[in-house]
Amino acid sequence: MSWFNPFKHSDNQSAPASSENNTVPRFNYFNATGNILISSVCPPNQPLPEAVQSTFNQGAAFVASAMRAVSTTINPVTNQPYSIFNHFALSRVLAGSGHFTKLSEQSLTLPNTVFSNADHCQLFSSLFNINFSSACIPFAQALTTQFAQHANEMAARSHPTELKTAHLVLCCEYISGLACVSVVLISLNNEQHRVHLAKRPCLNNQHRLPDWTIEKEHFLYQLA
Repeated sequence: MSWFNPFKHSDNQSAPASSENNTVPRFNYFNATGNILISSVCPPNQPLPEAVQSTFNQGAAFVASAMRAVSTTINPVTNQPYSIFNHFALSRVLAGSGHFTKLSEQSLTLPNTVFSNADHCQLFSSLFNINFSSACIPFAQALTTQFAQHANEMAARSHPTELKTAHLVLCCEYISGLACVSVVLISLNNEQHRVHLAKRPCLNNQHRLPDWTIEKEHFLYQLA
């Protein structure tokens, strides 16, 4: 079994996505849920070194435990478990783990059209600076719809811990003989985008709305 098999979507038989501004070809794949992004110079049928696989597995184990921690912790605002899209909860998990150092934070301005396109290729390509085809991200429509639904619900509650909706992506890179694991946290200010969310533009490209402001935080994962 190759290193890529656990991450390969059964319906995705297309060529891998390509990174922009890169002279060395990279193979980029998401797992089936869009929570793990693999980027490597090695083709999927070429085994990675065992040490690299071990590093990636540690990162994947963290994602699983982080999502479990968020989804089993009661949110006092709703008396229900926190949403896995709650930025407050995800940030607390990252900070509480002691394994993450924040490297950067940037603000992206994206037109409404990138959310309303059915395949969401432009959206994910803009967020990760990688040219994705729809076959590479079959989860995109369902994930974006879920994200918008949770953001709309949190915006209606108007509580400080419900201020932002976020999606956590573990990025596992094997470039130039080095393994690097990091986390990208993509977030949206619910209050700022209340009008956008109420109209659910990700489901209808007929709406003419202002641009979206997306925050992108990057954390380096430090192994134990």
